[in-house]
Amino acid sequence: MSRILITGASNGIGRALADRLKGHELVLAGRNPERLAEVSRDIPSARIITPDFGDPASIAEHLGDIDALDGLVHVAGISDRALLPDATPEHWSHQLTVNLLSPVELTRLLLPALTQNRGTVVFVNSVVALAGGGAGGASYVASKVALRSFADQLRVEQPGIRVGSVYPGRTATEMQRELRAFEGLPYEAEAYASAESVAAAIETVLFAPADVSLRDLTVMPR
Repeated sequence: MSRILITGASNGIGRALADRLKGHELVLAGRNPERLAEVSRDIPSARIITPDFGDPASIAEHLGDIDALDGLVHVAGISDRALLPDATPEHWSHQLTVNLLSPVELTRLLLPALTQNRGTVVFVNSVVALAGGGAGGASYVASKVALRSFADQLRVEQPGIRVGSVYPGRTATEMQRELRAFEGLPYEAEAYASAESVAAAIETVLFAPADVSLRDLTVMPR
C-alpha cells in the first residue's frame, strides 16, 4: 500500500483518480466541502485536507505530520478565461497563483517526505503547454508552460524522486463545460476523453516500474 496525496480530488480527474486508488492510503485535497463530504463517504479511509491554493503561504498549516510520501499528484487548477484587453493583473495573478505557485509550494513542502520514500510527483498539466490554446487562454497557457518548466527543473535538482507530467487534451469535466460555454460551442462529453481514462494514464505514470521514469505523457481523445 502506498501513501498518495492528490489535489483537486473533489471532482473531475482528481476524483476519478481517488476512486481508482482507494485501496491505497490517500490524502485528498479539495476546495468544495459538499463534494469532499461525498468523497469522504465513498473513501472513508482517506484523510481530507482543504488548503487554499489561492494562498500558497497558508498551505503548510494543512499538511500536518506527513513525513513519508510515495506519490504526489497535482490535479487542482483553474481555467479562468479572459480576452487580452480584459485580462487584468488580478486575473493573471490569481491564475498563476493557483496553477503554478501553489503546486510549487506544495511540492517544496513535501520534498522531505517524497525523498524519504523515493516517491513520484505527477503534474497533471494540459496539452496547451505543448501546443498553445485558444482565445482567452493566455494566462492559463502561460501557467501551464511554466508548470512544465518547473517539472523539468525539479527532475534535475531532485534526482532522488521521479517526476512526470501528463498532458490531457479535451476531457469531459466541468472545466471543459465552462470552456465550451466561453467559446460559444456545445459541450459534447462523448467527443472528449473521460476523466476515468485520464486517471488511468496518471496511475500508469505514478506506478511505473521502479527502474524507469515516465516523464511526459500526452493523453488525447480518440
